[in-house]
Amino acid sequence: MNYIVSFALLIVALISPQLYQQGGILIRFNKNHPATLNRHHAPGYKFEIKLADKVRNCEDHILDTASGWAILSCDFSRDKWNSVMGFYSQHDTTEGGIFLYDYSNRHSSDNKLVHVQLKDYSLDGIDFHPLGISYHAASQTLFVSNNARSGNRIEVFKLDLNHGTADYVRTIRHAHLPAPNSIHALSATELYVTNDHYFPHRQHGFLSKIETLLAFPLAGIAHVDISGPEVKVETVARHPFPNGIAHLNETTWAVSSTSSATVRLYHVDPATKKWTQKDSIAMPMFTDNLSVDEEGTLWVSGHPHTFSLDAVAHSRLECNSPEGRLSDKCKSMSAPSWVVSWTQSGGVKDVYVDDEYWASTTASRDVKAKMGLISGLYGDGVLVWTE
Repeated sequence: MNYIVSFALLIVALISPQLYQQGGILIRFNKNHPATLNRHHAPGYKFEIKLADKVRNCEDHILDTASGWAILSCDFSRDKWNSVMGFYSQHDTTEGGIFLYDYSNRHSSDNKLVHVQLKDYSLDGIDFHPLGISYHAASQTLFVSNNARSGNRIEVFKLDLNHGTADYVRTIRHAHLPAPNSIHALSATELYVTNDHYFPHRQHGFLSKIETLLAFPLAGIAHVDISGPEVKVETVARHPFPNGIAHLNETTWAVSSTSSATVRLYHVDPATKKWTQKDSIAMPMFTDNLSVDEEGTLWVSGHPHTFSLDAVAHSRLECNSPEGRLSDKCKSMSAPSWVVSWTQSGGVKDVYVDDEYWASTTASRDVKAKMGLISGLYGDGVLVWTE
């Protein structure tokens, strides 16, 4: 019995600092409840929701500034299935898709929004739940994280922006990619991937919640090489709830930590490819995806009030039904968004703090066009800003 008590005391001693730290974050962020949120926008920015009746639940996007297309990763079926947040409802068909949005007005007015046709892809409409995406423009390769019912994986396509089609190339599955979330392509055959959990919720519900709550640095940032006959995966760093990933400069990578409300900066040795954490930037929200614009500014999206987001996630199936839309419960819900920019010299600057557009997950900016785009996990359409 003494051994059991001693072991229990040891566990308590080990996790107490984490409990204290995480408890402080939750208490501090409680003021971000929709009822008390200090809504504000960056001076000089004008925001407008677009495509609200055409797309929703677009967790990630890429601004391809060379072509003027925004590549959107949207999953209407997230109302039924969100394996990251632990919501599952049986379904036989899916409504996930990749879309091209002419954010720059460079293309035909008839093609403002194009639903990309996925060619020779057997899971389209059946088991396609797209999450994070990355596009390697030089090779026209599109990588898509798919939280499929049949198991998490990364789908690889050859994307034709001119014709709005994507030819299926292959699927990447590996034991060291248990929960692929965000992707950054280095080439057509090399990429970095964040696994949001070491214990995926679907297989380890309780352990996944503990991993999230205590912000344990268990989940891996993985380097993936598919140039040979076998998929090679190497975990380059352990990180609490790694979510977004972005290449900040030649030797620095930024990775968001959702559960600890930070963005962590890693130095990557050019010779050895070894990752070493060099900084941690506190953020005013639970961080999600990241992007870097042509000027080197880091854009961070996230969720100021996680309990509101969780309530929205678990109510979408009900609230998007004809009856649910009319209920007082559904009308009173919201999932606020918080978007910031960060530079080494200027620090963190608020850009959009509001709940007119819900659950911001990705923000990106076209410097030359002086505009940007925000997409959300449970947002209707996309939020476009002009400067």
